[in-house]
Amino acid sequence: MMWELSLIHSSKVIASFPAGDLLPLGDRETIVTTLAKLYPTFRFPAYPKFPNIGTITEEAYHLDFNIPDTKPIVMVGIDVYEGDRATVLKLLHPLCESTQWRLLDLTLGELIDIE
Repeated sequence: MMWELSLIHSSKVIASFPAGDLLPLGDRETIVTTLAKLYPTFRFPAYPKFPNIGTITEEAYHLDFNIPDTKPIVMVGIDVYEGDRATVLKLLHPLCESTQWRLLDLTLGELIDIE
């Protein structure tokens, strides 16, 4: 089963989405560079026909990142095709910790406590 997430940067701690204001995550180059530094297996673009998609694929997980070519970027979609919840959250924890970005579970419409 696919799990849909989004990376956001909220201006204050919010319990659920869409309450609160969203700050920009940065431009596309900054987001791609941040992901590439943290995840050596990150590829962008991952698919020739889909230039906005980057991917992290290992044996235990497969995540696609939809990084739009808009300014400012306030949300990056993440489609989790493989990987259990604990593994995916452990993988994304350093990203959220280093950037102060938050994960939003699009299915539930709730922020995820990454700790």
